Amino acid sequence: MVAAHLERCAECHAFEASVREFTEELRAAPLQSPRLPIAVRRAHRRVSLSAAQISVAATLAVAVLGVLSQVGLPGSADPAVGGRLSTTNLFKSTWQPERELQQLDTNLPGTNRPGPFPAI
Repeated sequence: MVAAHLERCAECHAFEASVREFTEELRAAPLQSPRLPIAVRRAHRRVSLSAAQISVAATLAVAVLGVLSQVGLPGSADPAVGGRLSTTNLFKSTWQPERELQQLDTNLPGTNRPGPFPAI
């Protein structure tokens, strides 16, 4: 694509020719040694502790918010325990398979639905 463009665009072709000529002259020139040694200093990279602390705090905030969204916010008192906070219902499921099985109509003709499972 570059070669095709250089054939059509005179301005880019002239630029390419000048860069090519300069590169050839530079490569043909004899190597020269500097009078003074060149020392490249490494930049000392400082790690900002405040940035690390902010990222840890943000991570903890997201984790706490995630847990609270799953468990429920404090202050939602359970009247069954005298208005106190209860941890017994934190992981209680609202799915009631027995109720769903009772709603299945196994007497419909042409259905392959299984009957209710016996309670264990």
